[in-house]
Amino acid sequence: MAVIDFALMLLFYLVIIPASILIHELSHGAAALILTKDKIRIYLGPVNEGKASFRIGRVLIFIKPAYTGRFVFNTLKWMDLSKFQRIVIAAAGPMGSILLSCLLSTIWMNMDSANVLHDLIAAVVIYNLLVFIATMIPLKYPRWWMDYGGMYSDGYRIMQAMKK
Repeated sequence: MAVIDFALMLLFYLVIIPASILIHELSHGAAALILTKDKIRIYLGPVNEGKASFRIGRVLIFIKPAYTGRFVFNTLKWMDLSKFQRIVIAAAGPMGSILLSCLLSTIWMNMDSANVLHDLIAAVVIYNLLVFIATMIPLKYPRWWMDYGGMYSDGYRIMQAMKK
């Protein structure tokens, strides 16, 4: 059983956390694709201008092993967007996280608790719920907070858009 627990822990840290971050960022990107005509870049890992891992239409996706992610417009400036566009695009990432959490919690509630994946799915639900909460709190991330240092949370962007 210890080998299975270790394997599930590795799966969680090496695959599920990065996949959850990618879903959060792709949610921002999907909203931006619908609301703008701009090219969009999605980064899993540090922002760098190397070759994209792959491209889907107007979306360039850069994937590096990491626990951070970022959604970036190619040419459009954030403040050039309408109030509605800024609110929807900023809220889309947290909404993607909470929807994933809700979907997986529905699956989790209908699983046999003796199933080995039961605890893994519970961890994914909790992780995505925490991502939702952490990104919806309006704040400027402290400089020491890895790749997010000095950036504004999605909640802060929503709050600023609503003020203007």
